[in-house]
Amino acid sequence: GMFMKWDPKINKLTNLGMGIKYQSIKDIDMDPQTGLLYAITYPQSHFLVYDPSKNDLRDMGRLGSGHTPRIIFTDWWGNCYYTDWRQRLVKYEKSTGSLVFADESLPAFPGTPGLRIIHGLTSYSKDYRNGVIYMITYGGKILAFQPTEKGIGKITDLGCVVDFGNKEPYDHYVPNMNIGSNGKLYYVIGGHGNYVKDNTTLLVEFDPKLKKHKILAEFPLSIMCEATGCDVRDKDGNMYFLGRYDKEGARSDGSVGSVAVLLKFNPEKEIRK
Repeated sequence: GMFMKWDPKINKLTNLGMGIKYQSIKDIDMDPQTGLLYAITYPQSHFLVYDPSKNDLRDMGRLGSGHTPRIIFTDWWGNCYYTDWRQRLVKYEKSTGSLVFADESLPAFPGTPGLRIIHGLTSYSKDYRNGVIYMITYGGKILAFQPTEKGIGKITDLGCVVDFGNKEPYDHYVPNMNIGSNGKLYYVIGGHGNYVKDNTTLLVEFDPKLKKHKILAEFPLSIMCEATGCDVRDKDGNMYFLGRYDKEGARSDGSVGSVAVLLKFNPEKEIRK
């Protein structure tokens, strides 16, 4: 549960201190304007705000119970967002230094199990050009969020992550997402034994304006069984995900284990190594 600072120029790692005793840190984000660090702890879902320049740590309290959703994210003003145990969006409003709670829970499909509600968000991607942050819930909903500097902004339900397969629409796992320069969303569906198509992950393109899906590729688990990573891309429009695949002998005892791979993808042009 330590905050760490890495300086690649001088190859130095600095320990900035512990968040909360006996609590790990599951996700972290930063306000680039002020240097404030935001973090969520595991297993008790405490929301932390840390100012490294002053060595000032604020515990904003416990927001969840039973599970700690992984994803937090910031907007263009440096406010930070998370979800509570009712899947309401919770905002740390930087200008007031306080938490703001949405009035309603995030949209969910009818019949979505409660466990998938408290799991919150699994991915996000920011469309700076149009002022929208796209989110995917653990219940398989794609949402368009238009943040405002004060208060909670507008949230629009864009529907399911894929219109393929015979499983319930909430039964899809998407721990990754990115947005192309064409304004379309890209994500890999599958992981943790949860697949739309048996033993297969799917690379999907989603047009948020038309609400249309397109399956671009299918991968057996021997190639990719899961991909993580949100909103990581370069100036050339290349997107990056961290994938993994199952391989015998990957563990020290020779049993089946995971092997990590870096995935680079561009929907508009061929990529050379």
